[in-house]
Amino acid sequence: MQTPLQVVINLAIFIVSIFLFVYIYKKFFVSNKLFTRRSKYIEQVDKYYLANDKWLEIIKLNNTYLLLGITPNSISEVKEITQEDLHELKVEENENVFKKILKKNIDQQR
Repeated sequence: MQTPLQVVINLAIFIVSIFLFVYIYKKFFVSNKLFTRRSKYIEQVDKYYLANDKWLEIIKLNNTYLLLGITPNSISEVKEITQEDLHELKVEENENVFKKILKKNIDQQR
């Protein structure tokens, strides 16, 4: 027969293991990070989270770069980006370059 202290310790270990299982399940299986498939024709270049379930993503499709806006309900093309814009992203390190280039592209559309 177990003492009350052993019962409490076993219960605590059980509860911690359940929380750990739920955390690992949500981290890897719900977000599909574990089962991400690679494509022969599409490459993910960059991703910038705006909120937990909304982000901007740059993809390369053949030799075309696209800026996509992604939400839980839709995926929309924001703009086609040139190679020069991507080069500028890689050169500058300490500034918020993504914001700067997005502002530049929005200003060009006006």
